[in-house]
Amino acid sequence: MRRSHRRVVARRRPVRWWLRRHRAVYWLFVVALAALTVHALAGAAARAEDARRRWGTARDVLVARHRLDIGDVLSADDFDVAGRPLAVLTDDAVDADAADDVTGRTVVAAIEAGEPLVRARLGPDGLRGVAALVPVGWRAVAVPVGDATVTLVVGDHVDLVAAVDAATGTTARMLAERAVVVAVDERAVTVAVPADAAPRVASAVTTGAVVPVLRSS
Repeated sequence: MRRSHRRVVARRRPVRWWLRRHRAVYWLFVVALAALTVHALAGAAARAEDARRRWGTARDVLVARHRLDIGDVLSADDFDVAGRPLAVLTDDAVDADAADDVTGRTVVAAIEAGEPLVRARLGPDGLRGVAALVPVGWRAVAVPVGDATVTLVVGDHVDLVAAVDAATGTTARMLAERAVVVAVDERAVTVAVPADAAPRVASAVTTGAVVPVLRSS
């Protein structure tokens, strides 16, 4: 026991000697460590307070009463007023007092039940039906479909390809990429394409077959 105690005491002596010789350095280290700790705690407190304000402060917005699909026209029966924390809202969320502004607008991107209505998913005011689904600056073109055409729904993205014409010897060529399906019926699929692609798509439709090719995104 005595030998063990002596070894412990011997190990402690160099530490005490170093502290006596470098007392200023030791206290400088202690002060710096304390300052860093205070700074870290202050930063954490500030972040916590900011999160508390954002999550604790609610804003009354319009939320979907049920799922709204592309092409639906909003009525007063489609939404309710609900409070949502500011942290989960985008800047274009529709305020509770703007119900009259969005009533009659067309949904251009699906909105799930309980989701806040956002203006980015609604068509421009005053436009209805297919016109509301056409992106600004784009054009809508009807493409005749046949039995072999893949099944499409509004909102799908397709590439438009001019089919091969054996009689004239023309080969398949791309007419437009990422066209948006805005209407579907038994005879044609109406697609929105960039304005510069509209003339060649229209020309291909009148002179031969145009095939919509479904994209995954």
